[in-house]
Amino acid sequence: MRIHRLLEKCLKEGGRHLLVPPPGGGWTLSESVLHVILTLEECAGNFEAARDTHRSLPATTWGQRLARRAVLMTFRWPPGLSASVSHQPDILLDEDTLLRRSLAARDHLVRLESVLRQDSRLCEIHHVTFGRITLDQAVRLLLIHALHHKSLMQRRLKAMA
Repeated sequence: MRIHRLLEKCLKEGGRHLLVPPPGGGWTLSESVLHVILTLEECAGNFEAARDTHRSLPATTWGQRLARRAVLMTFRWPPGLSASVSHQPDILLDEDTLLRRSLAARDHLVRLESVLRQDSRLCEIHHVTFGRITLDQAVRLLLIHALHHKSLMQRRLKAMA
C-alpha cells in the first residue's frame, strides 16, 4: 500500500525533527504520522465490524455525497476539517514504532480487503463527513488524507530548517 511508503518517507525526511514541536504550535511530525496511522487502523476496524455485524448504514446526505465527490475528483483534502477524538495523537512515538504500526495497519487492511472483495455487500461503511463509502473509495480517501498530511509535514520541516 502506497500510504506506508509515504509515511516511511516522511519519517526519514523528519529525522531529528520528529519529536520537535513546530514553531507556532501544532502536532509534531511524530504526532502527524501517528494521526494518519490512527485513521488507517480505524478504517480497517470499521470494515471489520461491518463484516462481522452486517448492520445497515445510515443514509448519505447530499452534503456528504458532494464532499466525497469533491475530494475524490480533486484529490485534495478539504481545509478546516478537524480530527475526531479517536484520531488525535496522544503520545510521542519514535520512528521504529511508527513504522511498525504503519506496517501492521497496512497488512491488516490488505488482508481485510481480500476477504471483503469476496462479498461486495460487505464493502461499505459510513463516514461522518463523506457518508457511505465503498472499500475502494475508503482506500483512495486514506491516500488523499495521507498526502495532505505529507504536504503539511513538509511545510513544517521547511519552517524548522
